[in-house]
Amino acid sequence: MDNEGKQDMDNAPNTAGMDNAREWPERHELPKDVADLLKRARKGRSFRQAARDTGVDSGYICTLEHGRRAPSIVVAEALIKGYQMSPPDAERLRSASLFGVGRDSDPSRYERARHSRI
Repeated sequence: MDNEGKQDMDNAPNTAGMDNAREWPERHELPKDVADLLKRARKGRSFRQAARDTGVDSGYICTLEHGRRAPSIVVAEALIKGYQMSPPDAERLRSASLFGVGRDSDPSRYERARHSRI
């Protein structure tokens, strides 16, 4: 190894003993009862058909049904309309959804999603 390469290694930060140098944002998982509610609401549709009906990506629907993520309020509204959920089920999904995250941080998107026809 030449001196230049050795010098670069000497200047590298020491990460020994650090469990995870990068901090990850908090994950918001969906409660099991709401994940199960989404499975029932899909009513035997394939994930592909559910995606067509709701406008939500099929992989994301699967992630939600496994409880690995909680939807934004805009995604929740798309699921409610696409699945034609009952008012109590719709309210339960809304209560578990997140406001102001990702692309849905614009409050007007929520109002447009809530009042649009899907």
